[in-house]
Amino acid sequence: MIIAHDAPMGTAFLAERLQQHLEPWERNSWWPASAQQSADAHQERLRRVLDGVQASRWLHGHHHVRHSSTITAVHGEVQVEGLALDGEPLDELTLLVDADGYPILAS
Repeated sequence: MIIAHDAPMGTAFLAERLQQHLEPWERNSWWPASAQQSADAHQERLRRVLDGVQASRWLHGHHHVRHSSTITAVHGEVQVEGLALDGEPLDELTLLVDADGYPILAS
């Protein structure tokens, strides 16, 4: 399990949200293309970390949107969990997990 600030490249939710299928200068964003290129490069580095350590779970909060995504990595399926922004309900901001990184559901 990895707990990091940002998500690795290949997270479908973020690819769609950030329009990563387009070149940085073609995206509908107020961020300059150079900032988007840097962000993409950072997510690519994180993806190499993910593939290198062969983690099965990745938890992050950088994009401030609660989401769950699955990435198919070189070593198998990886569950990516993103957390929301301050002011959202507590269950959107936190994720209680066991020692292996699997959510512990409240009853």
